[in-house]
Amino acid sequence: MRKLDYDALKFYRLAYKIRDILKLPPVEFNFFVVNVVDFIYRQKLLQYLYREDINKAVYSEFNPKDNNLFKEFLKYSSASTDLK
Repeated sequence: MRKLDYDALKFYRLAYKIRDILKLPPVEFNFFVVNVVDFIYRQKLLQYLYREDINKAVYSEFNPKDNNLFKEFLKYSSASTDLK
């Protein structure tokens, strides 16, 4: 995930909850990581990713309700980048 471009990361934050990401099978997660940039451009989603309301949602302060779940997510997302 750390190798994704900014647009892909923004889409990722909007599309998934941490709990949903942790439930994805590794094959599906890796497919998402490999294909998300192309998907954003083919579907012409950039115009939507930078609307004012989207920016407010993405740039607001994040305080996870479940710190253990968030730590698990961070481990999972950094491990998946090693698979590329």
